Parts: sequence; C-alpha cells; structure tokens
Amino acid sequence: SLVGYGSKPLTLSYRYLETLGELELTAAMTSTDLSITHALLTPPPSDVGSTTPGTTNALADALPPLPRLWINEIMPTNATTLADNMGDYDPWIELINLETNAIDLGTFRLSDDYAFLTRWAFPGGSVINPGQRLLIWADDEASETIPGVPHAAFRLSRSGGVIALSHYSAGSFRVVDYLAYDAIEEDSSYGSYPEGDPDARQV
Repeated sequence: SLVGYGSKPLTLSYRYLETLGELELTAAMTSTDLSITHALLTPPPSDVGSTTPGTTNALADALPPLPRLWINEIMPTNATTLADNMGDYDPWIELINLETNAIDLGTFRLSDDYAFLTRWAFPGGSVINPGQRLLIWADDEASETIPGVPHAAFRLSRSGGVIALSHYSAGSFRVVDYLAYDAIEEDSSYGSYPEGDPDARQV
C-alpha cells in the first residue's frame, strides 16, 4: 500500500519463481491515482548472474503505462437476451473504456488462448470513446462484421474458458486485461461489479 507519494516515481522490487514454460510476468497495481495501471514485462531466463539478491538490482526496468481498457462483461451462452445484426443469439464480450480520451483499437487484440494473444484483430478504424462500452460478438463469424458491429474469429465456450485483451507496446503484445470463467447458466453474464472494476467480477 503506497500513500502520499505525490508525483515521485515509485520503485517496486520483488522476487519471482520462474516456472518452466512461463516466459512472462504480469504485475497488476491498482490505485485511486489513475497513473498506476496494469503492465507486463518479460524477465530474462534464469542463469548465473541473472539474480541480484542483497545488492543493486541489475535487472531494473520501467513498466510501460497501459490504457484503462477492460473486459467488462461476457455472455458465453446467449439464448434469448440479445440478437446480433444477423438475428443470431451468439456469445458476446463487452469492453469498457475508462480513459478520458478515445482509444484507437488498431494496436489491440482479443483471444481465447493465452498462448495465441493475436488471434483476432479489431476491424480497421475501430475506436472506443471515453466511457463507451463496445460489444464484440464472439461467435467465430468474422465475415458478419459490419461498421460498429465487430464479430471475433473465435467463439466463447459454454463450458468455460479464458479471454485475453492485449496491446502492442515496447515491441510485443502485452496483456492489458484477462478473464477466466467457468460454465455459466444460459442467458447469464459474468463481469465486473461495480462496472469497470476488473478486480471484482461475478455472475
């Protein structure tokens, strides 16, 4: 907990246990000060000289600020709640922009697989305005996309799964927000409550 730091830079030091196959480390920080956001970094592989306990940190790095664009709500089994532009009742994902400025979605990707963050790109020219919610049909029917009504190239599973929202930053796609869910009843959604809070999610 950090209080009263004003505009001074903050240093966060920690140790992590590297797990085989896991190449990235995600740090999530929350604050009433909107300058602290989610970020992700790629630590070097463990080898001799890569750790510096008890001395100056040889691996210090800055965490790039990422926009406050969150996965707000999902409905994996939409039977009667909302029809898409083709009249189909398909799964959907809702994003929310909590920034005070519009966000160009050209550098963002959505995926249902943490190992394949770039599965689906937003249609060219996609923008989400401040405070706006954007609904994406997660029905694996990208050909049904029309302006303002995007359809993702993957379909949410009824039995549970994951969703990752990533952003291209510092040479790679970095996770901005993610959501893991179990089987959810028909016509029930799962998401942030209060709205826009990625740390408080429920059916």
